Amino acid sequence: MGWLHGTLYITILEARDLPMDENLGMDLAGKMQSGVPGGNTKLGNMFGSALRSVEKAAAKATRVAGKPDCYTVVELGDARVVRTSIFPKSNDPKWGESFVVAVAHDVQTVLVRVKDKDMFGSNTMGLCTFPVDTLLQGQAIQGWHTLTDENGRAIPKLNPMVNFTIQYQSVLQDPRYQPWTPFGGVEHVYFPARSGNRVTMYKDAHCDGVPDIPLANGSLYRPGNCYIDMYNSICAAKHFIYICGWSIYTEIKLVRDPNLPNSDTPYPTLGELLKSKAEEGVAVLLMVWDDRTNNLNLGGMVNTGGIMGTHDEDTFRYFKNTRVRCILFPREASHAQESVMKKNTADRIFTHHQKTIILDESPGEGSPHPPHARVVASYLGGLDLCNGRYDTGTHSIFRTLHTLHSDDLHQPCIPGADIKFGGPRQPWHDIHCRLEGPVAWDVLLNFEQRWRKQSGCPGELLNMTVQVPNLVFGGSGPPEGAPATMVMPPQDPEAWQVQLLRSIDSDSADGFPSQHAEASRLGLDSLKGKIIDYSIQKAYITAIRRAQHFIYIENQYFLGSSHVWSKDRHAGANHLVAVELALKIVQKINARERFMAYIVLPLFPEGVPESGACQEILHWQASTVGMMYSLIAGAIKAQGMHDAHPTDYLQFFAPGNREVLLPGEPPSERKAPTNSGAELAQLSRRFMVYVHSKMMIVDDEYIIIGSANINQRSLDGARDTEIAMGAFQNGHRITADSTPDGDVHGFRMSLWAEHTGIMSPNFAFPKDLDCVREMRQIGITNWNVFAAPEVAEMQGHLMVYPYDIDANGNVTALGAEMLPDTKKARVLGMKSIGLPCPLTT
Repeated sequence: MGWLHGTLYITILEARDLPMDENLGMDLAGKMQSGVPGGNTKLGNMFGSALRSVEKAAAKATRVAGKPDCYTVVELGDARVVRTSIFPKSNDPKWGESFVVAVAHDVQTVLVRVKDKDMFGSNTMGLCTFPVDTLLQGQAIQGWHTLTDENGRAIPKLNPMVNFTIQYQSVLQDPRYQPWTPFGGVEHVYFPARSGNRVTMYKDAHCDGVPDIPLANGSLYRPGNCYIDMYNSICAAKHFIYICGWSIYTEIKLVRDPNLPNSDTPYPTLGELLKSKAEEGVAVLLMVWDDRTNNLNLGGMVNTGGIMGTHDEDTFRYFKNTRVRCILFPREASHAQESVMKKNTADRIFTHHQKTIILDESPGEGSPHPPHARVVASYLGGLDLCNGRYDTGTHSIFRTLHTLHSDDLHQPCIPGADIKFGGPRQPWHDIHCRLEGPVAWDVLLNFEQRWRKQSGCPGELLNMTVQVPNLVFGGSGPPEGAPATMVMPPQDPEAWQVQLLRSIDSDSADGFPSQHAEASRLGLDSLKGKIIDYSIQKAYITAIRRAQHFIYIENQYFLGSSHVWSKDRHAGANHLVAVELALKIVQKINARERFMAYIVLPLFPEGVPESGACQEILHWQASTVGMMYSLIAGAIKAQGMHDAHPTDYLQFFAPGNREVLLPGEPPSERKAPTNSGAELAQLSRRFMVYVHSKMMIVDDEYIIIGSANINQRSLDGARDTEIAMGAFQNGHRITADSTPDGDVHGFRMSLWAEHTGIMSPNFAFPKDLDCVREMRQIGITNWNVFAAPEVAEMQGHLMVYPYDIDANGNVTALGAEMLPDTKKARVLGMKSIGLPCPLTT
């Protein structure tokens, strides 16, 4: 085995004399048996056998005069890293397609496979393999190569061949990732980095109780209040308000702070606010994900609520016959080159997960634009405009049930939990941001591309440069990136350089080119003819490879890089974020340099923790964590570092809360059912703080905030649609002599103050062992309080994730095998029977 860690430069030119595979349908039937939809089970074997005969007949019926629809894939072990477009009806296809692919794969061979697509799947027509040592020695694999069958035998009567070039560059030799190399943004992506922006970062929907953070320039970092800022922006919009969301619920209230002026006057609900703005003549457009499981409502007589409880049908009905234009957008795989099975999977499993608000507003304080001008501002991140998201840094479980959350109890993890039973509610931690400047126009363009693709009424979009008086857009050229839209001088040390990032494909966005060459020029990739933007994953990879001292991650999920797991490599979660992070740590260990990665996750996925989906996600997560610690432990041993431990370089945390019953605390209306989850939680007075953030901070210099989880669904590009931003401040860059202490540093410090309940001097030096040990000790102490039978208050919320890591990197449950207040919910999870891997990865 050999590690390919760097970049592959691949060009697939053409093939000739291709055969017709007589064993039609073998690939899809084989997948059924090998476990993609249901594991290596009797069910999978039964479906596989049935599909062989069905697909063979169907595939023959769809072919024209024996000519195959050909495409080529490049595989590294269990991971497919390249797929060309489909060249129709030819035995001599010509592609001429080039790819730049990040790789982090431990493999023996590189495999190039030519396939024939039909409506149910695809069939291998021939393949060729090469030892990975060829690439590791710096040699290119190029020219014409003979194709064989799966067993390496010649294909009778023909000499099929494929012409391609593969070249490898190691991450250690790539100048982009060398220490202190200037960085101007992620390369080869659709949106370039924009200069002259202002960024406001938010933790939770409402921020209170966190001290101001001193910064190097003498100023104080003070986190904003997200929902209040959103409310004020919506109120101030004069021309347009565009919102897209996974869930938008009309009954929530954005403003609930009792300390605000006029707080005794009821603030409107979100639905009321948007309707009133539309009545003022503001163009209000809403894109809401259409949860197809909520469409089984018998013609409107019965509302099932849907599996995800997104209120999409409720929201649509609320705005019907009003001036607010609300459209439900399903996540469809409409591309003609997709198989029937993949189209159905996308339609029922994947989602539109972006969360954005774009609107016009007056220039802010210090803006170079005149007061009468209008500018574009946008919000994006992890916070949905729906029930259960409003929370503060206290993350109360019971104490706000009769105040802030009296009409907003959200508890999907405990069936039957209700405010009349006394909760508990599920505390919610999230991260969001507000963007002003040229990058806000990129967020607007994303909305317009999606609206044009799926709404059926593109004319409802405003012509911004004509229909919005006094809008600053930069003249006759495209407004995206126009210098006139800057809100701060680029040379200002506090100005931000921001790059919009996405996971989206041509099924969901208009304006993508149809040809691979043009798509590649625009920083897009192709997949069997579908054009894909997976720049969020590219940004994570680039940022991790550039990291020098530490990485801090908060995310709702953390699973992937299944191609290097010890088991279950077929799971298909092949994104590189987890293995890149592990290899970064290995690289630093080999160089005898300190490095630390802190990762904050929820204790378990949202939902009933004993359920098959939750347990399988925990299983994939444990597989990911085990892979990372195994690589780190191996590097420590190879360097003979006998005093080091894998957790000196990587530590997982999970916030929770525990509330002692206070004198005078209002009693519940009714007693919770005996032995119910609600009763157990009320007796123990504890619950996890659900981490819904999607954020990474690197060296206090660079930050990614968005809607994308660290799993295959979010990072693939052809699954869930996502949006994010990657940003840094010009005057706060990492150098050999200094570490940044601008707004990114201030934001991280405010997060750690919330999580730990203290402001330690060690927190300013995250890579140092003093900081690592203090954070771990806080986490251990809080976990012991959380898991103990006696009810006691915690210091802050940060707990170690209940993994026990030994010196060899082996991962077991810390203490009890089951999660607290459960009987069958394993800390390490377990595989389900029958759930499709794309659902849980």
